[in-house]
Amino acid sequence: GWGGLQFAKQLDDSHQVSVDKIVLWEGTREYVTQIWHIFSGLRHIFISPQTPRPILLQSMDWIRELLEHNTPSTDIPSMYDIFREMPQDVIQKLIDCLWIPRLGPDALDYINPITNIVSRVSTLKLFMGYDATVDTDLRDRALESLQQLLELGLSLPSSPRLYNALLPCLTTKVGRNDAQTLACGIYKSLGKSEIHQEGLLYVQERMLELASKDSRVAQVALGHLYVRHD
Repeated sequence: GWGGLQFAKQLDDSHQVSVDKIVLWEGTREYVTQIWHIFSGLRHIFISPQTPRPILLQSMDWIRELLEHNTPSTDIPSMYDIFREMPQDVIQKLIDCLWIPRLGPDALDYINPITNIVSRVSTLKLFMGYDATVDTDLRDRALESLQQLLELGLSLPSSPRLYNALLPCLTTKVGRNDAQTLACGIYKSLGKSEIHQEGLLYVQERMLELASKDSRVAQVALGHLYVRHD
């Protein structure tokens, strides 16, 4: 309100007033505590099978916006500190969103093509493979959020689901233009972690097969993941 505006006017360049961080923390403690409790609501939204797809998309956008505007701090808890405490089941849901089909019984908005006439289901689409069936809206949001969490120093769980879902993202031709770049960045981050070394061996054969066809994948595979150390 007007009180905040008056206070802001007093902190212009002519005064150079420094506000102690302890004072700021005392004034924002309740707000930060409330933000810290966001994960209980997020867990319900992410884990519930009844969550509508638009709500899930909005929740992922919200997480992405918070991660984009975080500022690490040593004195006052920030979004950096909060997201480093993200529950594993929420992270696992982000991983699951890397591969959710638009078509079929596993899709979030599944419409049975036998009993419903829908234009988006066609014989051509059913035979086009990954790019024609993956839900790119969910996948691309999950890619960006996972990349941001890795940049914060968060560790992703080692699971076949993660490695299998990331592989086709390396050569995808649909969705955001930077989807391949985000997937490559995630793989590079995983390559630096000891807990993911066995998982990377799990997809090594398929990764090298993709590397023989795509120069970007080859750079990631041979330059960061499967490097021989003398």
